[in-house]
Amino acid sequence: MLWHLILCSDHQAPPRSRILVTAGSNSACDTIALLICEFFAVNVRLRAHIAKRSMESRLVTMDVKPTHQLIRLFSRSSYGKGLKSVNPLLRKHSNCPGKTFETIDVDDLRQYGIIVATLCTVGRLITDNLGKFNFFTHVFVDEAGASTEPESLIGIMGIKQQADCHVILSGDHKQLGAVIKSDRAASLGLGNSLMERLLRSPCYALDGNGNYDHTIQTRLRRNYRSHPQIVRLYNELYYNNELLADAQPADVNMAAKWSLLQNGDFPIIFQATHGVTEREQHSTSTINTLEVKVLKWYVQRLFLNGIKGACVQQKDIGIIAPYAAQVRLLKESMIKLGYHDIEVGCVEAYQGREKPIILVSLVRSFFNLGFLRNPRRLNVMLSRAKSLLIIIGNPVTLRHHRDFKFIINECKKHGNYLYKKKDVDLWQKRLLNYEELSDVEDESESEFDDNEEEPELKEHPWCAKMPDDIPVTVTTIEKGSGSMGAAEDDSSSECSSSSSISSGTHTLFKSMCCSTQQHQENIADCGFEVIYRYVSQLAQLGVYVGHYKTLSSVTIIVICLCMFLIICN
Repeated sequence: MLWHLILCSDHQAPPRSRILVTAGSNSACDTIALLICEFFAVNVRLRAHIAKRSMESRLVTMDVKPTHQLIRLFSRSSYGKGLKSVNPLLRKHSNCPGKTFETIDVDDLRQYGIIVATLCTVGRLITDNLGKFNFFTHVFVDEAGASTEPESLIGIMGIKQQADCHVILSGDHKQLGAVIKSDRAASLGLGNSLMERLLRSPCYALDGNGNYDHTIQTRLRRNYRSHPQIVRLYNELYYNNELLADAQPADVNMAAKWSLLQNGDFPIIFQATHGVTEREQHSTSTINTLEVKVLKWYVQRLFLNGIKGACVQQKDIGIIAPYAAQVRLLKESMIKLGYHDIEVGCVEAYQGREKPIILVSLVRSFFNLGFLRNPRRLNVMLSRAKSLLIIIGNPVTLRHHRDFKFIINECKKHGNYLYKKKDVDLWQKRLLNYEELSDVEDESESEFDDNEEEPELKEHPWCAKMPDDIPVTVTTIEKGSGSMGAAEDDSSSECSSSSSISSGTHTLFKSMCCSTQQHQENIADCGFEVIYRYVSQLAQLGVYVGHYKTLSSVTIIVICLCMFLIICN
């Protein structure tokens, strides 16, 4: 772990050692600074040793105060946005210990042994001639894989001005990289990090046996964060099973006896939902209100029942959503419930973070996956949880992606795949007599029951009944009108809406079986009116086909012609 390496560097370096720790995001800087502060707080011998070293250093450089072991340097803009979510211990060791922002110039920074700041803040300090003192012996760039090469160089150029200043890049190039909004810049390579470019160099390459030069790089294989089964998911997907899960069982078995976890040895739940992806008004971002309701239900159960008889703290829970609109909606929902300390953020905000319990809302439902197809994004979502991971999404949509399909199948095999169990006979009856039925749950799970391709799943009971309290959208059809509307139970809000071909809404077709008698009745009604009625009802079913594309006028004409031929025959 990087913070442990930093402490070792400070412990083993000469008395005049100074360490700069930097990263592209405030969240990454906060995480590493807090870990160091907590280690200082509980380790009396270390504090005594470092205080002694500080005195020795002061005799050499005349600038270090024994009580100034670390400072987390916040920018004025970060202070302006608010630091309520920052741990009090970390604020105590920052330039914002109270309610005011304290400006610390370069001369004052020389009093500290470890300085933690973002790359942007380091760039500002360099313009104030931070490098003129040449007092940094180590520069650590954390989350180096998530920063562009120019950003990383900000933390190096102007600081490393002597040969004995060591630069350490730490990060995971298989997780999210820098956000590049310009396609032109991305095509020219701006999206590649300094770490990625160096790893492509011959001196950093692996040989045929997987060996590398240990004098210039270290590949950390041991994972001390997550439960072994959580590690196994992203280990098999992205790391060729090279990772070793070495977390202490007491630290990651928090949810082993949780009542809603069917298999305590596999602390990963996939909760199947079939909501509707909607565009936020005046925005390109998307929301899924049904997934918000399901997620709220899980959060309330965590606080209501606790885990293993112990209360769950709000700080133990993290919520991730890939879209800004869904993040805003989830934040509002948590605040309305009184959960002000539950952190809700996008995937980028959680890179470099960790929480004992992580809930993920995938949002996309009966819609193309968009950037959810990015394996780096999914890797970050899977690797944030320490003890419990709850994924909420639509399996019918997600199954078309190899990685999501693997996750869903693993949850099935271990009994932690939850959904509303449907009555198969009733589902088939609904398709045959859709005009006469009402108050039937709209479950399309039968599309996902693909045991013929994966016979090994038959050996494992994966049908776990979803708790009754979770809201489920109920679809009804007004008899005789040929139109569909969305009805809902008392505990849910509008989560799905009727779709029409001309509305631009993404639609999905499903074949409907009609008896010979029905066809004869339809023929008696006038051909093209019947065709129109069938097409309208098909469109309003709101189910998908193919790659989830809006139906074109050509497609509608072809369907009409086919149905006309069927009627004539």
